[in-house]
Amino acid sequence: MRKSVCALVLLGCAWISMNPEPVTASTKAKSALQYDRIEVLERFLKTVYPDLADQLAMFKLDTTFEGKKGVTIRKLKFYPCRPTGGVSAPMLGGVIALSPQRPSPPQPPIAPRCGDDPTPEFEHFLDVYFDLGAEYQARPIFKFAASGTYVDEKLQELREEFAGKPYPTDDEALQALLSKHPKFGPKNKKEFLASVPLEKIREITGCRLRPETVTFVMELEENPQHLPPDLQWHIFGTAPATETLSAADCSATFEPFNGRLTLFMD
Repeated sequence: MRKSVCALVLLGCAWISMNPEPVTASTKAKSALQYDRIEVLERFLKTVYPDLADQLAMFKLDTTFEGKKGVTIRKLKFYPCRPTGGVSAPMLGGVIALSPQRPSPPQPPIAPRCGDDPTPEFEHFLDVYFDLGAEYQARPIFKFAASGTYVDEKLQELREEFAGKPYPTDDEALQALLSKHPKFGPKNKKEFLASVPLEKIREITGCRLRPETVTFVMELEENPQHLPPDLQWHIFGTAPATETLSAADCSATFEPFNGRLTLFMD
């Protein structure tokens, strides 16, 4: 197992080398960590999470080396962080209030400095599990699953309300969702589709998601374990055939509160 940690502007590392042997023109099996794959992953993250594109972050990259298959990435963890340059000092003095003042609202937690270990609030800010494929014929991204406080915290809190209770009806699940005021509820299909960068996802992955297939799923069709309601938007599509790959189905799933991608399958 090899691990690499660096501070960056969201996946902005210019150099990642995980190959134990030099790659030559005669190499038949190409590593999954060639620079083009890292570039693809960077572009994908900036596309589906545009509000993070310019934020400083720190990531932990977990990989495994599997012989001729090369390096396989299993997990990436992101933490927002602050640049280490500059020192700020608290302000002293100010206006003295003569009448009672309302208490100030609690301030959001301060991100750790870049290079420091993440504080507990940010240990699971953005956890990404994915498969880039170990063979050079593979599609750029086979699977991408994301979770964490940035992605689906509100959705997970809602699902926990149903833990240990009789499985809810669709109406009960819907009312629980609407009480949380999601930005993209079941009736906001038009607004949701307008927020999804369908063309950019196609350019990066080859998956052509079809807007006419978008569906808000209350409950998974196959759910023998009676898991909590799904409550997410699903879009289906097709990745066309290439010189080395047959055409294949693909799909993407988005949570309803901010429309953030939770799962991509190709």
